[in-house]
Amino acid sequence: MRVLVDTHVLIWALGDHHRLSKRARRVLTTEAEEVFVSDASVWEMSIKLGLGKLELPVSLDAFLVYAQADLGQAQVLPIRRKHFFEVQHLPWHHRDPFDRLLVAQARTENLSILTADDRISRHPVHRIW
Repeated sequence: MRVLVDTHVLIWALGDHHRLSKRARRVLTTEAEEVFVSDASVWEMSIKLGLGKLELPVSLDAFLVYAQADLGQAQVLPIRRKHFFEVQHLPWHHRDPFDRLLVAQARTENLSILTADDRISRHPVHRIW
């Protein structure tokens, strides 16, 4: 199983483990063959940090180093033009631009999305929670 981690799951995995479902913890610790963190999540976290809507115990750079190691050497998923092109084909079930980009990346790269956001299920993508 190849999994793209939603931004909130990334944050919870490193701080609020109790907020993750049992299935999510299993996927992250034993079931996923590959775990990906999107540059879209880094972008989203940067914006939220700048707005004061997110606090981290360390710098974003350090947080991402910890996250990559803690999530079994998670791989960075860069944003590519093909991901943007896929966004235009998505139905408007979800208006959050970061989530729409994550869905497009998952569809384009044949990944499941690990997310608590049930609105993601309305899109043609495999959601795990």
